[in-house]
Amino acid sequence: MELTSESSPKFPIGFYYDDSSWLMRQINESQIDFRVCSWLEVEARTRDTQGSNYGYLLHWLDDDGRHRRWAMPAELLASDGCEYRKALLMRGMRISNTLKARQALSYFIQRMGELTTQRIYSVSHIGWHQGSYIHPLKTLSPPHKKDKFVLQTINPIEGMRCQGSSSLWRQSVGCYCQNNPFLIVSVCSALAAPLVNLCSLDGFGLHFTGAS
Repeated sequence: MELTSESSPKFPIGFYYDDSSWLMRQINESQIDFRVCSWLEVEARTRDTQGSNYGYLLHWLDDDGRHRRWAMPAELLASDGCEYRKALLMRGMRISNTLKARQALSYFIQRMGELTTQRIYSVSHIGWHQGSYIHPLKTLSPPHKKDKFVLQTINPIEGMRCQGSSSLWRQSVGCYCQNNPFLIVSVCSALAAPLVNLCSLDGFGLHFTGAS
């Protein structure tokens, strides 16, 4: 599996990957190189449209070989980095548990963030932002739009994922909607939420029973 590309940011001096794709730290010839973490890349620097809330778009492989991404707020590097390392470990990254490795990881993220030329706008919640729909897994934008956006949160969130099949939907949900106006409206309202903005409408709520 190819992990790098021509668009990948430059690599910080003093770091390299060994044959098992572990990030290694090289200090000098008198000190033994040591492991830092499994494969990791900083794809871009992030910030909001007001020039605040800076961060780093991290890209790594989990233990099952799946590509994972997280726009991590830069503020998580202000302390010892425990919070961001915990979030990465929960999502399959391997990190050496020595003090020098943890310090090297924070340095690597900051330095690689300085070297990358890609800049992306960040937003703090799922939804529409300047004509683009931002979701944790994908950003939907018009073809002509040049600005890129990504969801940036203190902890990575996955959002909704595709599951099941159309036939399973019909068996588990669709069959109960037949001749059931309340259920039809409920399902359609949930599915229509991302489209409200496109229709230039305000958000709304539905009240089925009892006093409003």
